[in-house]
Amino acid sequence: MVIWLRREAALGVSSDVIRAADRHRVVELDAAVQAVYEERDAVLAAARAKAEAIVAQARAVADDLIKDANERAANSEQLGYAEGQRKALAEFHASMVARAYSEAESTRRVEARLQTAVMQAVERIVLESDRQALFARVASTLGGVLQSQARLTLRVCPAELDAARAAFARAVEGGLLNATVEVLADDSTNPGDCRCEWDHGVADASLSVQLAALRKAIAPSASVPAEAAQPTAAEDEEDDADIDAPDEYEYDYDDSEDEEDEDEDAVSHEDDEDEEDDDHDDSDDEDEDLYEEDDEDEEDDE
Repeated sequence: MVIWLRREAALGVSSDVIRAADRHRVVELDAAVQAVYEERDAVLAAARAKAEAIVAQARAVADDLIKDANERAANSEQLGYAEGQRKALAEFHASMVARAYSEAESTRRVEARLQTAVMQAVERIVLESDRQALFARVASTLGGVLQSQARLTLRVCPAELDAARAAFARAVEGGLLNATVEVLADDSTNPGDCRCEWDHGVADASLSVQLAALRKAIAPSASVPAEAAQPTAAEDEEDDADIDAPDEYEYDYDDSEDEEDEDEDAVSHEDDEDEEDDDHDDSDDEDEDLYEEDDEDEEDDE
């Protein structure tokens, strides 16, 4: 007799009593069914484990993707902020440069207008000033330059001949100019022109030359921005301007003739002294004649 302890029987036995000959088959079938159930449970367990592993891997990948996305978003935000800040700074710098350039242009225009106004005022004052004062300044300047010149020739406008003669005569009488002065009228000259010639050079002391030098001195510099010229060149130009500013005349000397004169003086010093004495006597006579002519001209003018 066999008592079946499992409640769920899947063998399909229709009765509670089976034959002894069928017992062995029933037991085998029951074992087979149990093996199927166990294999099913194992397959299901493996499938569940594999599914859980897949889910865990998917969750890990998803977490990594979310983390990477968050990092990219944070980096993109920082990069975007930095790029926006850079663009804002670039625009600000560009606006500041444009404003500075505009202010510099405005300043240059104002300087140009002031220069024009100053030059117009100076030209009006100088052109309306006394010509004798002009020639007196020229005589004073030439007196400081021409210390040992025996003869000086001046060419002026015919309308200003008397004023030039009077001014240079006073300069010679006052000891400002140690030379024999000859003032000539030149039809090719303009009012205010004064061209000086002596033994070894010439000088143009005309008003136009002086005004041009003044205009060049007060002209605004053309190299304002930025890449400036070399400091040494600028300093040299300023030094040259400072040296030329007091006189505003251009002097041309013949150095070769001076050297030849020095050589001749070294060879025949005694002869030169005699010739100088004769020249001084002749120059005194010429000065007396010149002063007599000037006195006669002044008397005629009176």
